[in-house]
Amino acid sequence: MVITKIMYKKGGMDMFQKDGFKFYEDIGSNFIFIEDNKLDNCIEYIIKKDIRSIFVNDDYYRKQNIEMT
Repeated sequence: MVITKIMYKKGGMDMFQKDGFKFYEDIGSNFIFIEDNKLDNCIEYIIKKDIRSIFVNDDYYRKQNIEMT
């Protein structure tokens, strides 16, 4: 596991990369960004790591729906 902390700070939240995915930390919780260019890998990682918090934002996900291919 490789953590590159901190990509940047914005409004009290820290952005960082871990295992090739983008995360942000806010009030002690980590949220994974859902990115449209690696959606399948993101979903597999979420299931494998039992991640309970996701972040969908139109800066990283530009498609109309979230669907695995």
